[in-house]
Amino acid sequence: MKINTKIGNVGIKLDTSRIERNLKNAQRKLDEAVLLDTTPYVPKGGTGYLRGSGHIEDGGGAVVWGANYSHFQYVGYVRTDENGRVWVGKNEQKPILTNRPLQYSQPGAEKEFFEAAKRDHLKEWEDIVKREVDKG
Repeated sequence: MKINTKIGNVGIKLDTSRIERNLKNAQRKLDEAVLLDTTPYVPKGGTGYLRGSGHIEDGGGAVVWGANYSHFQYVGYVRTDENGRVWVGKNEQKPILTNRPLQYSQPGAEKEFFEAAKRDHLKEWEDIVKREVDKG
């Protein structure tokens, strides 16, 4: 964006395109790092699809794991139906979140996998953004 204005006797001309480009690159690189660094903490889920479902939303700024029941995997508690069955099929009752923790079978998987990755990688993510924003 270009700004060309006058305040009193002072003419001001600004071109913010470099700043905007650096911010866009910083967001893209941050999204990529979050996706890459968080994936090892993501449970595979029953079919293995959850871990592979991670993607960056169009336009950036959001990394999403969108497999069925990904929310329940994220919070880390077993979900059942009203009869206590763990599998809740299509067109059946709404799943109920229990207080029983899920047991993840693959090494490194954790509930709240984004928070786990942030715990271990936040400084690296901050450094990525600082490097990109500070570019000339």
